[in-house]
Amino acid sequence: MSTMNLRWKASLSASSLHAVLCAVEGLPAANNSFAEILHEPGDCLIQSIEGCGLEVAAVLEMLVCQSADYENNRQLVEVSLSRLHGRESATEERVSVLAAAISGLETRTLAERPELVDELALRARPLHEQWEARGPGLMHMLAQLTEDSFVAETAEVVLVAPYVGGYGRAYLRANRVVLEGLLANPHADLPEALRLGWLLAQLQADAPIYADAVSGERLALLAQMATIPAVLTAAESVEWAKCDASTITRALQCWCFEQDAPADLAEKLLGWWETYHQGTSSWQVAWRALDALLSQ
Repeated sequence: MSTMNLRWKASLSASSLHAVLCAVEGLPAANNSFAEILHEPGDCLIQSIEGCGLEVAAVLEMLVCQSADYENNRQLVEVSLSRLHGRESATEERVSVLAAAISGLETRTLAERPELVDELALRARPLHEQWEARGPGLMHMLAQLTEDSFVAETAEVVLVAPYVGGYGRAYLRANRVVLEGLLANPHADLPEALRLGWLLAQLQADAPIYADAVSGERLALLAQMATIPAVLTAAESVEWAKCDASTITRALQCWCFEQDAPADLAEKLLGWWETYHQGTSSWQVAWRALDALLSQ
């Protein structure tokens, strides 16, 4: 495969919304000052979403995904609600209420962190350098381990202010990942550039050849689980990490925040991967097999 073409962005709006989503999901706030800054306007946004009769986490996820593309918050809300629930859901009342709440969140962020976007641009440099050094080799090996069509040709990386202190999300339909921009690796054995590779590895999972084989609500989880041993094995070829049960366990903890995962999950993933890697089954067959294994 050719080298994956990445487009990099830094976004104040996505940073603000990412922080609110992390809080809603109950993720730990490593940067307590940022969490405190956004607590009041974040609560206002959450209450506004609830007042509109919408599911908070789903709306926030879509807003985070789309926010780097739209400076106009009315347009951001219209697009986000339309993609979630259809154009009829983006009523004038909902759009006005939610756009005002998002603007309040951004205003507070900008007042407290006026240099945020410039800081993120600086934070991007070491990550970009690390990715350029080993990322293309990682993705090339991943394509060989799975299949060419499983690795996206292009993708967008949106850097956001750290809230958890090392976290990211893959947005399959948008071919985009959102990643906290860090100056240093919080986990020496799993560098942030490798986390980026893991997120990027998930983006093609919504292609019909893979998505049609599993339940839609399980797709994101399956993409996360399948790509952990695959990416760690690819990482061995560029001397970034190794693929064994202990490293898979670490990835579940550091990347997925699966602190209470079943004790045998890492062993299951490793066993599944070794069966596929050493056998002759296609990646699509292995994909379906993992879905069945995780459903047990």
